[in-house]
Amino acid sequence: MFYRPNLKTFLLTLMMTLTMGMQAQMENRVFMVYDASNGLADNSAQILKVTRTGRIVAVTHGHLNFFDGHSFNSIDPSATSVYSLSGYAGEYRMYFDRFHHLWIKRMGRLTCVDLTREQFCPRVDSVLNVMGVEGKIDNLMADDESNIYFLQQRTLKSPALKKSFEMRTTSPLEHIDIYRDSLFLTFHRNGSVAIYDYKTCRFLYRDASMTPEEAVGYDNGNELCRIGNTFYYVCMGVHQAVLMSYDVERRLWRRELQMPIRMNDLCPRDSLLYIGTEQGYLVYNTQSRDLRHIQQLTLTKGRVMEDNVHALCFDLQGGLWLGTEKRGLLYGKGYPIPLKSYLNDAPVVQPFLRLMDQQPVPVVKDRLINCELTDSRGWLWHGTFTGLVVHRPNQAPQTIRMKDGLSNEVIHALVEDRDHDIWCSTSFGIAHVYVREGSIYHVESYINQDNVPNEAFLDRRAVMLPDGRIVMQSIDHVLVFNPAEFQGSKFGDIPHYPKMIRLLVNGNVIEPGVKVDGEEILDRAVSRVRELNVSYTHNSLVMTFSGLNYLRPVQTYYRVRIKGIPAFNDWRILSYTTSSGLVDRYGILRLPLSGLTPGTYVIEMQVSMWPDKWVAEPHTWVINVLEPWWRTTGLYVLLAVLLAALFLTNFLFYNRNMRLRMLHANKEADLLSRVRNFAMRCLDMENDILAPLTDAMKEQGAEQVMSPEFVEVMMKIVPAFQTRKTQRITMIQLAELTGMEPEKLYVLLAGYLDRNPRLLVGRLRLQKAANLLLTTDMTVEEVAQTCRFESPNRMISAFYHTYHVFPKDYRSSRAE
Repeated sequence: MFYRPNLKTFLLTLMMTLTMGMQAQMENRVFMVYDASNGLADNSAQILKVTRTGRIVAVTHGHLNFFDGHSFNSIDPSATSVYSLSGYAGEYRMYFDRFHHLWIKRMGRLTCVDLTREQFCPRVDSVLNVMGVEGKIDNLMADDESNIYFLQQRTLKSPALKKSFEMRTTSPLEHIDIYRDSLFLTFHRNGSVAIYDYKTCRFLYRDASMTPEEAVGYDNGNELCRIGNTFYYVCMGVHQAVLMSYDVERRLWRRELQMPIRMNDLCPRDSLLYIGTEQGYLVYNTQSRDLRHIQQLTLTKGRVMEDNVHALCFDLQGGLWLGTEKRGLLYGKGYPIPLKSYLNDAPVVQPFLRLMDQQPVPVVKDRLINCELTDSRGWLWHGTFTGLVVHRPNQAPQTIRMKDGLSNEVIHALVEDRDHDIWCSTSFGIAHVYVREGSIYHVESYINQDNVPNEAFLDRRAVMLPDGRIVMQSIDHVLVFNPAEFQGSKFGDIPHYPKMIRLLVNGNVIEPGVKVDGEEILDRAVSRVRELNVSYTHNSLVMTFSGLNYLRPVQTYYRVRIKGIPAFNDWRILSYTTSSGLVDRYGILRLPLSGLTPGTYVIEMQVSMWPDKWVAEPHTWVINVLEPWWRTTGLYVLLAVLLAALFLTNFLFYNRNMRLRMLHANKEADLLSRVRNFAMRCLDMENDILAPLTDAMKEQGAEQVMSPEFVEVMMKIVPAFQTRKTQRITMIQLAELTGMEPEKLYVLLAGYLDRNPRLLVGRLRLQKAANLLLTTDMTVEEVAQTCRFESPNRMISAFYHTYHVFPKDYRSSRAE
């Protein structure tokens, strides 16, 4: 039994479709582009999936791409890893099975990915044999529970479930699914569904959605999804498609939509059905039957595009991902962006600027104070060049800095919102200071990835409007937002699952099967590793983790505890602003573990978007640093040869002391070699023109965070290597040169020597410029040229940022 609309009903539905399709502006998502510049193998994304832990998996032409939250890792099959699939001639389909495989098929080709190693299986037929398949298969597909079925001639089999279904129609099989563990459904290209008893595999009945005449022109592919008791099935033509629904309980087919464009993919979201098309995407309300056609896709920075949307899916944070024909992946956040940025000359912001002009400007006598605010509690807030200072009655002043959550410590403007929290603008982003029960509870920063202008804000240019919105002015833009629209701590209720995405051992990137000094450290992909066994000589590790936080990467908090390392014995919370560079602004955690002694170390980790909400259980990684083989052998020898006990004891103690000394000497020599190489890199860059970083360079990581202490230390060390290029320098000499304890210096250097030296080169040139200003009569322009700055203005800007004084004033002040 099926429902067939008459001509009048069909025309009415078509008119509603066209009318609703004009309301594209109702879907106000702004999309961020992820493409080949982020490591995607190709900008034509064909199909998307989200794993149970939130990882994005995308298929491009010939490649499979894994997304770690910032960049992609892609793999491609070899010629021997492709299996001929004669019974399937459609577009890309992707299935997960229960055996850690990912199956990809397209136009008669089948490949299989071993997810434990994240590599294409070299022989698909070998995998099929292990799964109990005998002979050649014509097609492969999976149900909604990841059970794999194989089609051989007209029989659909699942060796793992010991089930076999005989096909009752000659129309090619497109999709299968299970309904309430009682019915097995097979959907065919002609728009019909065949129903079987799932337990007995007996054929029950077949329901057709269209007559053979109606099905003409809709045999170019099919897509299927399910919402409740209803299956939604797309029958496609070359440039047309019809969306049908099938109610299993009522055995009722109904025509939902008919469009003169191709529908590529279906993705349910509650009662809404998202449909990728060759002209953007559709949002169809399955209850009200309202339709929205988002044909023009809005990108960041106000750009607009139209493209063929091959695939779409939602991540665990409600974000919508689109796979497009030419633009790679598009990501639209699941929550609206409350920050709106306008150019200074935009008409909409002119009343706001006039209101700021009318504000009384408090007289501030201290030149180090940029702005001042007395809030409703009577607290006095000062925005300075070195942080935000709050003065409370009968309490010592408190300074809020980057380690407390600020993205920048130069405060330009302050304003209080209706909840009596404080908002401040800085030279890099804005910050929300939460005040709870008479104390600073939390500081949350917002930067350019949140639609904040990537430029400094202006002093004392902030105001709260009568409706509660806040306006802040930067150099070229005006930022407008309503504090009530921020999700704040609600983001902490979203579960996140950390995943290790990279492993370095003794400075070497480790991949499955790769040997280091003859030892194979990983037998599977690093993302699948939960326990590591390394020898005592491979005891310096750098583990990189992603929280898979696509919504607000900069608001990623890691809660880490490492049993066996005193500094991490208790839980520590690490974030972009509080981890001294361990967490970057993309939410990626780089955890260095150097010089591990033999033993077992247990890493426990949680990820959240709020520093005191941890909804997911801790994930655990175990590191076993193995004892040297001879230590255990020596113990047995000692027990066996009692007469030589004294001799062997002395020998073991002597050998142990020598080993520790050698280990210490080797580690020191390795570190000194790295220090020399780093210093030489700085000196080699001495004659390069120092230009500002471009956005592309920043995306590639050219601007890496170094601690101020490391920069100051290296500014003393680099000149020493310049004067003693061929002489051997020891760690003791470096400690004397820098005035630091050798142990503390060792830890500091080991943590930052893998960074790009560009920032340090800039500081060294500024130091040289300062010396030239004091010891020569050279003009500022001549000093800038001598120190190889791109321009005098570039040097003046950098000089002021570092010394907080202009070059001419610096020369004058020192001359006095």
